[in-house]
This record gives sequence, C-alpha cells and structure tokens, in this order.
Amino acid sequence: MASSGEISVLTELAHATCHSADRFAAAARACSDSYRSLVLEQCCDDRRRLVVDILRCLLLRGVPIP
Repeated sequence: MASSGEISVLTELAHATCHSADRFAAAARACSDSYRSLVLEQCCDDRRRLVVDILRCLLLRGVPIP
C-alpha cells in the first residue's frame, strides 16, 4: 500500500502539471507565430500525457480519482 506522503506528492504533481498544460494551451492560443504555437501545443500535449501517467500511478495505488 502506498504511503499517504507518496499519494499527496503525486496529487500535487498532477495539479501542477494540469496547471502547466493550461498555461501552455493559453500561450499557444495567444501566439501569432505558427512555429512557436506548434512548439507550445506540443509542450501542452506532453504535459497532458504526463497527467495521464500520474493519474494511472494514483489509480494503481488504489486512490479514487473523481
């Protein structure tokens, strides 16, 4: 069974990564340069994939995800 400290760290990491993905998405929408927009969108996608992996870790540890 996972410790509560490990679970809280993963939860905070998931929240921070979601926030980061939101910021990248907003920056990509505001960017007028197509290349920069593409790079920002790729960073956003990477963050979203990371969130999915973190949530999988939490689910494997038996933490219910709303």
